[in-house]
Amino acid sequence: DDDDDDGAADTTPIAIGCPHTLRTLDLTDNLISPRGASKLSSAIAQNSTLLSLSLVGNPLGDEGIHSLSLALVKNRTLQNLELLDTQIGPIGAVHLANAMGNADFALQKLDVSCNPNIGDAGAEKIVRALVSSKNTSLRELNLAASKLGDECAEALANYIAGQASMSAGLTKLWVNSNEISDDGMDLLVRALKKNTRMQEFWFHGNPISVKMYIKLAELLNERAGVDGGNRY
Repeated sequence: DDDDDDGAADTTPIAIGCPHTLRTLDLTDNLISPRGASKLSSAIAQNSTLLSLSLVGNPLGDEGIHSLSLALVKNRTLQNLELLDTQIGPIGAVHLANAMGNADFALQKLDVSCNPNIGDAGAEKIVRALVSSKNTSLRELNLAASKLGDECAEALANYIAGQASMSAGLTKLWVNSNEISDDGMDLLVRALKKNTRMQEFWFHGNPISVKMYIKLAELLNERAGVDGGNRY
């Protein structure tokens, strides 16, 4: 029955359960359903060797993200998680936020880009969870093309500025192709001036003015040695 097909998740848990072997797992575009994500997540929760997992392009939905979020709270070794285009909505964003607010959250790279249903409110919850937990493990955060706006930009600015005096923290941030206006971008610029750790900041595709682009260019000039272009 095609309706019961869980995609690659039917056999993947067996592979994840093999100790001392699997470090990277790419399950891009494997039609993994919410039920399949539940099976996969059970294996991830018990795994202690997997470092990188890509679930790009799978229809996980909020239910699948819920299962995965519960696994993230228990997993202490996974460093890179790619969830681009996995049909995350505002409820799924809340589940992710709950996991990321956990003090033991260990991810270093998180990509939730191209999930437009997350929206500004959902993305803001994810970032505020990072702020409240004082997370410093996360190095790269991709929120591109997820319809985030000025509310999330404000939360991001607080997160970035708050890490200025910390020994570790975010170094790469993608907010391109969103709905951030001059107000939100100005907050981010101010935060980036305080935090000199940031290496890349992708901002193109937001409805900002020429004046704001000039401010960003000035910031780039102040930060000699950081890659330019649309990045930062």
